[in-house]
Amino acid sequence: SDYEPAGDQPTAIRELVARQGAGHFRVVQSSHSLDVIPSESTKLTCVRLAQSQLPEGTELLTIGDRGALLGNDYELLTHPYSLSVDVVSGALASCWNLLPPGCRNVAGLLHYSKWTKTQNRSFTLSIP
Repeated sequence: SDYEPAGDQPTAIRELVARQGAGHFRVVQSSHSLDVIPSESTKLTCVRLAQSQLPEGTELLTIGDRGALLGNDYELLTHPYSLSVDVVSGALASCWNLLPPGCRNVAGLLHYSKWTKTQNRSFTLSIP
């Protein structure tokens, strides 16, 4: 294509996808990028696949940065066991941010990892 976006790159990319990929692709945003993905793809599909490979009753923890609508982790953080390292959704049953004020993104993930204790191929979170 000879399309050259000008000005605001995220808006230009959203417009391009809306014009040329409408119905086939969607655009979601993280704290550092835009993702252009097939409309039918979600990260929650990957969670369900992983869950199907685990023993009955075993749960997964998902962690992402953009849990609000239009965020790249919106679907991922609708999982009941989900934590955000930045933006949360309005959901009360998922997408929690348990980090101290000012701690987010990579520092937030490292903080969550400090609270994680692994044993026998499972883990627990010990939040002070």
